[in-house]
Amino acid sequence: MPTAHDVTPDSLADHTDGYSGAEVVSVCHEAALFALQEDISSICVRWGHFRSALAAVTPRTGADMNATSRNLAYSLYEVDHVQNC
Repeated sequence: MPTAHDVTPDSLADHTDGYSGAEVVSVCHEAALFALQEDISSICVRWGHFRSALAAVTPRTGADMNATSRNLAYSLYEVDHVQNC
């Protein structure tokens, strides 16, 4: 479901610091469900729906797990970047 103009990737990233990728996906799914609960004919998700979803979905992965995931992503990027040079 598309997002309204009041939803930006930057605002979502700012509000999901500490969330894993799976948790961010869950926030997005919940936001879409909130939009449909409000109006079954809804055609987009607004920031208010994301606020409700962020209240419902809290980060459950620890900081160490997020750091490990980030380090792995950077390592994979560096390997890929070197191989593509």
